[in-house]
Amino acid sequence: MAGRGLKLQIEPSAPPVSFMKLMTFATAGDWAYFACGSFGALLSGATWPVWSVLFGRVINSFNTSDKSKLVDDIRMLAIYFLIVAVVSAFAASMYVTFFTSLGHRQVVRIRSAYFRSLLSQDMSWYDKQQTGVVATYLSSNMTYIQQGVGEKMGGLISSFGRCIVGLAMAFYFGWELALVVLAFLPIMVLGQAVAGRTLAGHA
Repeated sequence: MAGRGLKLQIEPSAPPVSFMKLMTFATAGDWAYFACGSFGALLSGATWPVWSVLFGRVINSFNTSDKSKLVDDIRMLAIYFLIVAVVSAFAASMYVTFFTSLGHRQVVRIRSAYFRSLLSQDMSWYDKQQTGVVATYLSSNMTYIQQGVGEKMGGLISSFGRCIVGLAMAFYFGWELALVVLAFLPIMVLGQAVAGRTLAGHA
């Protein structure tokens, strides 16, 4: 950390930055935070398809005239719901905690490097900057970095786990229907992309 420098260049609009670029100042402890947070996010996302299966079994359990069997099935499903709820709560808390801490740790290091770079600039460099832009970059833009490294990354990994487990369960319970839905997936993704760009243009 001590030997790492930060080339300071303030631009009105900067190009997108990759995740690895944001993790330039990461240490081994930060990567451990990322691994633990990723595990929690994947586990949290994996519980969503399980909820769907359990709800389906609840509905199917009513297709019987045997009341004792119905009571036994509902009792067993209630236990399953409790187990999944505990796992989901633990996983969600785990990934939110680790990714939030990871984002905070990265922002602290980037701010320190940014401030050291400011102190090394010539006075003429400050004369070329607009009033308040240096303080703005030091305060507000770090929020976007913290969100990108923290909660948004955790949400992305959670969605990835949800997608993978959902597809696996879909092929397990009904691969024919899963293939039909998968064939229309590119069309749905394209529609979402167009809708996202349209909303972004009007924002």
